[in-house]
Amino acid sequence: MEIRNQFMHNFDAVSYEKCYEFLSGTDNAVLKLYPQTPAQSKEARLKKATHSLCMEVEQLTMSIIDKVRDRRAIKTLNEVNQIVHDGLLKSIQKTAEFITDLADNEIANGAHLDRQIVTKIGVEAQNHLINSYITLVNEGLNKNLKTKLHKEIAASHEDS
Repeated sequence: MEIRNQFMHNFDAVSYEKCYEFLSGTDNAVLKLYPQTPAQSKEARLKKATHSLCMEVEQLTMSIIDKVRDRRAIKTLNEVNQIVHDGLLKSIQKTAEFITDLADNEIANGAHLDRQIVTKIGVEAQNHLINSYITLVNEGLNKNLKTKLHKEIAASHEDS
């Protein structure tokens, strides 16, 4: 950043050699960290060494961005899995209540619990479980995504 600032703000920094003169000792450090062919001029060596430094900084930055993105993805996946898990548990509980109520209603209406009635209850319970699960997971995901979206919007306004 200091090198960039010299080129941008110091009118006397017209070459790499001149630029590094304003950053005492850094020319030797850069050339030591990013060795160049000694046959080249000092200007050419500083230019190539600076380019190598920039490339390394870019690679490190991209690596950090990748790690942050991966951690966010894992965190989001874990949150979604928790929502799905919670939705499934609630669906099972609601379906158990539904089966009990359905069986009680059938018995109250004089039905005998034969194979046909039990199959009917099973099919209706399965449909109820699937619909309940889909509804609860969607509600959980929508609530979670809305919360995340509001946080992202708030964070982006703070950055501005």
